[in-house]
Amino acid sequence: DPFEDFAESFLYYIRHGNAFRLLAEENVILRQKYNFFKQYIFEGKEFETGKDFVNIAKRPWDITKY
Repeated sequence: DPFEDFAESFLYYIRHGNAFRLLAEENVILRQKYNFFKQYIFEGKEFETGKDFVNIAKRPWDITKY
């Protein structure tokens, strides 16, 4: 669902900015999503959030639960 994807990506950008950036380095699709949010939604602002959640292997499947 594109709306769910947008919502999850939006929250991930804000709440787990560090992890999202790391994932974006390794995945073209996630990089495009990250850059979209950075450029068009947040006008260049990046978040230093989620430092307690840098273990990418255990990232949540539903960001609204965290």
